[in-house]
Amino acid sequence: ARAGIMRCFDKLQQHANTVAAAQKLLGTEKITDVMTREANHKMAKAYYNLGKKAEALPLLTTLATDIKSVEGAEAKYLLTQMLFADKKYDQCEKEIMDFIQQSTPHQYWLAKSFILLSDVYQAKGDLFQSKHTLKSVVENYAVNDDGIIEAASAKLIEIERLEQDQILKSGN
Repeated sequence: ARAGIMRCFDKLQQHANTVAAAQKLLGTEKITDVMTREANHKMAKAYYNLGKKAEALPLLTTLATDIKSVEGAEAKYLLTQMLFADKKYDQCEKEIMDFIQQSTPHQYWLAKSFILLSDVYQAKGDLFQSKHTLKSVVENYAVNDDGIIEAASAKLIEIERLEQDQILKSGN
């Protein structure tokens, strides 16, 4: 019942209530490892969405050590997103490369990480790498209905527009 309450608050995006419900669930006797991981994941995401990144960080860091689980893969992505938001581009790139090398089975979060990697390259002024990272996602991502290809394609169009702007500026 406690897990169901936590899941409901999570679905309703009632982040403060999600945290409280997850904490209550974690206080339950004989909680399974799977349930513990789910509660920590939902609590970390709730903290993240509440802007309480200091509270989310240790939970995400722990979860991200196991990217074979969907919670771990998403946690790894959220950690890289936090680094990007803090303009820690080199560290963000390093974490994404680590994620890629670990071969997660969760392709959605891996693809999101590649899209973020293209943002890192763009922020560092490398439009060529940014463009080709996005092209790789568009050409190789197998699922057509989860928004990844659309997101990568939209960013690719933007990068190509930026490249054209640079060409026009350098030609004058």
